[in-house]
Amino acid sequence: ELLDAVWQSYQEDPARLKMIAPGDALPEGHPAFGKLQVDDLPTAYVCRGTFCSLPVTSPADLSATLKDIRKLGVRQPADAARTEPR
Repeated sequence: ELLDAVWQSYQEDPARLKMIAPGDALPEGHPAFGKLQVDDLPTAYVCRGTFCSLPVTSPADLSATLKDIRKLGVRQPADAARTEPR
């Protein structure tokens, strides 16, 4: 469901998406490096530059986070990092 929220937002404003599997890690230079999955739920972090959002675990919250970024005049999040439970 989180991915559906990203794709819906993508149609309105393209974003880059970096998906990682459980147990995999983002590279050390990535702004979401070291951020973890929340309560074994699919978890997204929306990042811009060197800063990332708080963890997002629901499609509605992810859509709202992406919309907030657009309202602030930030056209593209650097990445939306996503993890899924095994």
